[in-house]
Amino acid sequence: MSRRKRKLVEKVFGWAKLDRGLRQVKLRDLRRVHWMMQLTAGAHNLRRMQTLLAAG
Repeated sequence: MSRRKRKLVEKVFGWAKLDRGLRQVKLRDLRRVHWMMQLTAGAHNLRRMQTLLAAG
């Protein structure tokens, strides 16, 4: 079960690093970096919901 969950989490970070600007963050403030990570995670959730709704 741990391996399945790990794959799910790592996939999100790999997706974020691909071309979403999180490979090397250019923001300097911790609040801004947190905001950027939340925005990226929200975008990933929307993409995932689209796939899940299409399958259901």
